Amino acid sequence: MVGEHFDGDVGREAPPRLNYAQHQHHFGSAARRRPATSRPAVAMQAEPGADADEHIALTAVHRPPDATMPRTASPNHHGLTTRAVAAGIAVGSILCFSNTYFGLQTGWVTMGSLQSAILGFGLFSLAASCCNRALGFDEAENVVLQTSAVVTATMPLAAGLVSIVPALSMLEPADLPHDGHGADGGGAAAIVFGPVGLVLWTATLCLLGVFLAPPLRQQVIVREKLQFPSGTATANVIRVLHSHARRAAAAAAGASPGPSRAGSGAATPQRPPGALPHVRSAAVLGGPVGPPRADAHDLPTTARGGEGGAGADPDSTWRLLGRCFAGGFMYTVASHLPRLGWMRSFDVLGWVGVGRAAAWGWVLQPSAGYIGQGIIMGPRTGFSMLGGAVVAWAVVGPLVTAAGWARGDPGDWKEGAAGWLLWPAMAAMLGDTLTSLAIFVLKQAVALRRSRTDRWGCAPDTPSCSAHVPAPTPRRRQSGSSKLPGEKGADAQADDRGGEVAHVHPEVPTWVWVSGLAASTVLCVGGQHLLVGTKIYELVAAVAFGAMVSLLAVRALGETDINPVSGIGKLSQLVFAVLAPGNVVANLAAGAIAEAAATQAGEMMQDFRAAHLLGIAPWPQFVAMAISCVVSVPIACAAYSLCTWAWQVPGPELPAPTAAIWLGMARLLSGGAMPTGAATAALIAGVLGSVNQLAHSAAADAAADAADRGTAGLPAAEGSLDAWGMPGVRVPTPLARTCATWLPSGVGAAAGAYLPARFTIPRVIGAAMVFLRSRERGPLRALGDQAVLVLASGLVLGEGIGALVVAVGRAATGNADGA
Repeated sequence: MVGEHFDGDVGREAPPRLNYAQHQHHFGSAARRRPATSRPAVAMQAEPGADADEHIALTAVHRPPDATMPRTASPNHHGLTTRAVAAGIAVGSILCFSNTYFGLQTGWVTMGSLQSAILGFGLFSLAASCCNRALGFDEAENVVLQTSAVVTATMPLAAGLVSIVPALSMLEPADLPHDGHGADGGGAAAIVFGPVGLVLWTATLCLLGVFLAPPLRQQVIVREKLQFPSGTATANVIRVLHSHARRAAAAAAGASPGPSRAGSGAATPQRPPGALPHVRSAAVLGGPVGPPRADAHDLPTTARGGEGGAGADPDSTWRLLGRCFAGGFMYTVASHLPRLGWMRSFDVLGWVGVGRAAAWGWVLQPSAGYIGQGIIMGPRTGFSMLGGAVVAWAVVGPLVTAAGWARGDPGDWKEGAAGWLLWPAMAAMLGDTLTSLAIFVLKQAVALRRSRTDRWGCAPDTPSCSAHVPAPTPRRRQSGSSKLPGEKGADAQADDRGGEVAHVHPEVPTWVWVSGLAASTVLCVGGQHLLVGTKIYELVAAVAFGAMVSLLAVRALGETDINPVSGIGKLSQLVFAVLAPGNVVANLAAGAIAEAAATQAGEMMQDFRAAHLLGIAPWPQFVAMAISCVVSVPIACAAYSLCTWAWQVPGPELPAPTAAIWLGMARLLSGGAMPTGAATAALIAGVLGSVNQLAHSAAADAAADAADRGTAGLPAAEGSLDAWGMPGVRVPTPLARTCATWLPSGVGAAAGAYLPARFTIPRVIGAAMVFLRSRERGPLRALGDQAVLVLASGLVLGEGIGALVVAVGRAATGNADGA
């Protein structure tokens, strides 16, 4: 997935024909005997944070690659080459700094799997052109490349460099445990790591999720066959890119293209030259819910633009990427020059007489990166962020300041309105996320019970279904796919062929991941104890809790394409408020471990899914993950150190909002108090977030049920909550579709409430461009879906690399805000 996280999970949305949707995959009840049919995906949401925690994910809207992709890895080529790993780390390093910068600024982090696959393919295509010869870069190497890139790109999130580490640097003497354990063991207040300490901290967290991933892969990908929409989309894109390259080479040689080196035995569907995959968002930002398009089972094709569109010609796609990158890069660098600083923001409302608007963040900051993020997020999240910003920074903030509940500058996280608004925003996020997790667990329990009942022909609690009978593996209804009624996917075909796909060799040996997990646990516990003084038994409990919640995170990601790491981190904080009461440092350390395990395990599972669909063996991919993890430690630490040298963290340029959320939660659970009036506001916001998520999820599932019924030839005027175990609860289909489309994103609204408005406005501009495109208007109307994604990625990467150049210049000249 092009994964973007708001504090780790805020949704992902990309610009496919503006049919933004959340695939609500769940185990199907065979008792219903409904065919695996296509249904309109309904938007749901994820959650924010700098972990913002949000991962943007794109999933193919056409027939999943299952039915057509090569499925058995070639014994002669596994993709694990030095050049693939090195190129992946190089691409990931660019994304790593970009993620560190944007993560410290707003909590926004991107997984970058699709971008990495496209950029890697482009790099090797350019190298082949320069060398005037084929380099043999194929799907297997591209999978390894994007895997290495994703590991490197997301290390700032996995290691807590955009959340926990800056939170530790914000500690005060009252936050430390009474025994005075600090980074130096002497009771110092803030825990600020030096270069060696920062590397050790990152190393203690970087491998837990990697070694948890192989056993989870066997369960959720091989046995349960969860979809992981972003991994599916990445496999789709890789296949299309290399299919086009083979056709072009075959045309030049006057021969027909041969099968992929990454697989054998499966024909590759022929597409018109230049066809690009059609992708759509798998998570948060929803567009109109409607029936699938007539071409929805024709994989893959350009959804917009045709042969002459911007998405039809690969060369024009690379030129578009280059222009957007150059534009974002040059504007970012120029706006930081001393005499051009006025370019960074414009007090538009002040020009029309609203003099105090700028003090509350209502300025136009034409950030190329945030416009690109808005395009990726899409209308639902973008407009929800605008709504949250208006309520918080134009209504509630001024009111609480006038009442004397918040003093000082509005942007001050300690005394100003920003610190007050943080609490209702955090409560809204928690209400949304925890409700989403509860609904997910409920649907899993209902589906598992139905699966057992159907398989054994009895209720699971009857004597004939005794505990002596092994529990069956639930089989999923392919409700998010685009298969025609009665059509088998590749997973089913694999079963018919004897299951060779489920046993792509070589697998990751059990002794490798078991010994690696033991070693990484020892490293984590020992390193964290040395660095922050947390007790050994507390750290062991944190690792065990992180391993347990990783399964929950991975299953949620496989079903919904949302990794709820922000909510999982907060759950760990709640648990450790009981285990280590009054200890802010232990609370933060436990959250860091749980977040690292869930983040990495989820991201690795998306990569494993892409490789599984392309027939790439997991062992070479795992080796690439481990190598990239180790190499990315100093890269991520260098990116963080460069940001803190060039700018104050937290500060005006990099306020580190996710760190404020983590630290505020830890302080509250350790006996702290909220500002005056904030508790009531938090309660109201939490209830609203929970109710909104409940209504949106119910509408989404009811609309999906109605679509399934319509495809199966049954009456579809109403949809039921059958997936919730409540088939008698029925919702009129028009109402369900309307609510699923227009109910706001709770996480997006909360993010708009705690982020300064100047960071929200450019995102809204990008979201509005996508909204206009869905109406055949605006500057994006002539672009294909792939071209829109490339355009947005170019803007984000351009500003990220521009910020890197600015940071290097500030650090080199001594013109820096940081220490």
